[in-house]
Amino acid sequence: MTIWSSVEFEENLRLRGEYLLHRFVRGVEFPEAEAEIRKFVDDLPDLSDADALGLMAAVFGRPAFRTPFQQESSLPAFQQAVEDTIGALNPGVWRTREGTEIRRIPSIHHIRDQRVRTVLAQVVRQVDE
Repeated sequence: MTIWSSVEFEENLRLRGEYLLHRFVRGVEFPEAEAEIRKFVDDLPDLSDADALGLMAAVFGRPAFRTPFQQESSLPAFQQAVEDTIGALNPGVWRTREGTEIRRIPSIHHIRDQRVRTVLAQVVRQVDE
C-alpha cells in the first residue's frame, strides 16, 4: 500500500487519470463494482480525436525515436522501446520498461475519425516493422 499526501495524490491523479479528475469535478458519479470501475476508467467519452492524439503522441517522446539508429548503444533497449510504444498505442496502457503502468492513454479504438484511425494503424505497423 502506498500513502500519498494531498499534493502527491493530486500529482499522481493528474499524471495517471486527469480525465477521471475532470469527470469527478463535473459530478459524474463513479461506479461501485470493480468491473464497472475498470470499464469506467478505460472509457474516455469526452476526449476529442485531437486530444486523444495529443496524449498518444507522448509515447513517441523517448530517445529511441530521436537517436539515429547507428548511434543506438543498446539494441535490446531499442527493441523494448518499440514494443512498449506499440503496447501503449494498441491497448492504451503506457508502461515503463519494467512494466509499471505510467498512465492510461486512449487506444487506437478510441479514435472516432476512420481516416485518422487508419493512418494511426499504419503508424503502428511501421513502428512494428
